[in-house]
Amino acid sequence: MKGQRLWGLGLVAFGGALLIGLPSLFVLVNAPCVERGNGKCTPTDPGSLVALLGVILAGVFLIGAFQLLLWGLILRLVGGPILGRRALEELQVSGLPATVTVQEVQRGYVRVNRDPAVKLLLWVQPLDGRPAYQVRTLQVLPWWALPRAGMQVPALVDPADPRRVVLRVTALAQG
Repeated sequence: MKGQRLWGLGLVAFGGALLIGLPSLFVLVNAPCVERGNGKCTPTDPGSLVALLGVILAGVFLIGAFQLLLWGLILRLVGGPILGRRALEELQVSGLPATVTVQEVQRGYVRVNRDPAVKLLLWVQPLDGRPAYQVRTLQVLPWWALPRAGMQVPALVDPADPRRVVLRVTALAQG
């Protein structure tokens, strides 16, 4: 599932933050203090500096954990498959030809190698006689080949999973 690996890494980082941070915080709070003339207490134990560094490291782990958890959640909620390079190469070989009519285009803020990830609502008409259907997909397309609503574009459909549809980018560039 999308984002599952990031979600898992986030949980591991969160666990690491707890493992490092809680003992360090305990040592820092319970360190012996010497009261200065200004009423402030400063730790005298050399281990308290190590504990302070542990708390700082735990904070860094927490920030990383929250980022990983957030990106994992975003990838789960984006909806529609983001086809990777390997899946794209597989469809180039085994995909069934189809004609799609672009019904809706939503550009997001996510970019992959400067190319935008685009959420598409497509009406797919397989050329092998199967009934037409609607599919929502997320694809990374070159900025110079972004489709517009109403365009008819050749595509390839995964015979095992008809929800996986890849637009033929060369046809988009010509149209």
